[in-house]
Amino acid sequence: MGGSLRRARIEGADGVKGRGEREERRTNRKKLQDKVGRITGAARGIGRATALKFAQEGCHVALSDMNLAGVEETAALCRAHGVKAIA
Repeated sequence: MGGSLRRARIEGADGVKGRGEREERRTNRKKLQDKVGRITGAARGIGRATALKFAQEGCHVALSDMNLAGVEETAALCRAHGVKAIA
C-alpha cells in the first residue's frame, strides 16, 4: 500500500505524470509576477542569471554591482522582457 500511495503523490491525483509539476511551475510564475526583486552582483555570473530569470518570470528588478557598465547591460536585458529594471 505504501508504494501505491507514493506513486499517486508523484504522478498526481489523476495518474498523469508531470501535470502537477507543470501546474506548480505556473503557480511559481504568478508568485513573482509584478513583485520587485533586489539582486546584488548583477553584472555577471549568478547575479545576472538570477536577474534575467526574475525578469522572465515578470518580476521587476533593482540591480546593483560595482561594475556599472555590466549592471547597466543586465538592466537593459531585463527591460527587454518587459519589466522595470533599475541599476
